[in-house]
Amino acid sequence: MKKLWRYKLFIFLFSLAIIGVNLVPRCVEVYRYKLNAEVSFVNDDLRGALLSYKKAYAQIPLSSLKREMEIIERVMISKSQFTQGQEAEKNQDFEMAYYYYSKVDKIDSARYACAQHKLLDLSNKGTSNFRENS
Repeated sequence: MKKLWRYKLFIFLFSLAIIGVNLVPRCVEVYRYKLNAEVSFVNDDLRGALLSYKKAYAQIPLSSLKREMEIIERVMISKSQFTQGQEAEKNQDFEMAYYYYSKVDKIDSARYACAQHKLLDLSNKGTSNFRENS
């Protein structure tokens, strides 16, 4: 009976060792990709950040990585809306600029704050233009 117990313990520990040997390098890769993604995000390289998170997710599909990818995708859309707002404003299409600035996501905090100021400026311009035309 003791030999059977020792045999089962040996199999269990051996299995754990095999899993550990397989999992540790992948964890290191995930950590490396996650660090790369964070650096890319700070540098406003959203495509690079998303790519790094996707590579990390391919190694170990964690829900936290999935959430980070969703956040990056939202920020990418928000950045695009902000850029389109700037272009519309530059072309003096203030209605479209207002529309795009209003679509900037709160999660994109720096561009969101800037867009809110621009919305206020645009609404003031619209009010003054309305008064001039009356």
